[in-house]
Amino acid sequence: MKKASSLRGTGLAAAVGLAGALAIGAVRQPAVDQHQAVKETTEAFLLPPPEQLKIFSLGYRAALADYLWAHVLVTQGLRLGERRRFATILEFLDAIVTLDPDFREPYLLADTLTTMQSVSATVEDVRGVRKLLERGTRQFPDDAQIWLTAGEFITYVAPSSYLKDLPEEAARWRREGVTFLQRAGELGSPDGFVAARALGGGRTLLRAGEREAAIRFYRRALSTLEDPELRAQVEAMLIKLDGERAVQAHRARARRFEEDWRRGYPAWSLTGVFAAGPPFDPAACAGGSAAPAATSPLCATQWSDWAARVDAEVALDAAGAELASPPAP
Repeated sequence: MKKASSLRGTGLAAAVGLAGALAIGAVRQPAVDQHQAVKETTEAFLLPPPEQLKIFSLGYRAALADYLWAHVLVTQGLRLGERRRFATILEFLDAIVTLDPDFREPYLLADTLTTMQSVSATVEDVRGVRKLLERGTRQFPDDAQIWLTAGEFITYVAPSSYLKDLPEEAARWRREGVTFLQRAGELGSPDGFVAARALGGGRTLLRAGEREAAIRFYRRALSTLEDPELRAQVEAMLIKLDGERAVQAHRARARRFEEDWRRGYPAWSLTGVFAAGPPFDPAACAGGSAAPAATSPLCATQWSDWAARVDAEVALDAAGAELASPPAP
């Protein structure tokens, strides 16, 4: 009796299991077909605004920024595989740099992550990237790599690829991007790599017909470059654009600057010298028979004033040399 009851229970359980399997099979295939037919095409940014997100981090701002950065990198890879756009990437990047403003990587990779997608970035995306890059230059005013990244995106990448249907805006971006390249060249790098790439800003001005602006660009670059090979390249370009005499005058000013630099600040870097101003001796410039003239570069208190005084001396020396030289036969 007990054995028969056990068999009936087993049979009932098997019947229930079979009925469940048949029911699952009946509804599973339609659900699978529906899931394969439906494709996710949009996404929403579900985090609070960046300023409120700092409160939600409970003080672990850098840790949360690292977590979101990892999410951005993983999601970007998934979106590439799905061949669809990562629509909220700029919102995530804004949140990351708000949580941790000293995090460099989002600024350096923002343009690549936003534009390297299966679906082309929009004009609004490009404008958002520029805004983020400009924020990076304000956060890192002495970081040549960030200035170079911003300059190359604003000058070359965005106008030629994403602003082709907006020629006036593209031209404006190219002109404005040169200032970022110029700053990157001034900051430079120990190996000269940044300065070499930044010099392309002069060619951009020439292609735009801005010859005088290109001359000013190369003159300023020549004042800050320390690499001999790059200086020779810039001098050759200036000779082509502005003539040999102008370059000779610039060389004379550079030699005078080197002398004053080594005399007044022998152990200082170029950036420190520019920040400090010309070496100035108030007692020597106060007057007296042995004191230098008030218009002498030795008594200038600003580099712009110093440069104007040196140029005046160089021009006066050149004019005297021409008068003293014998006429050509």
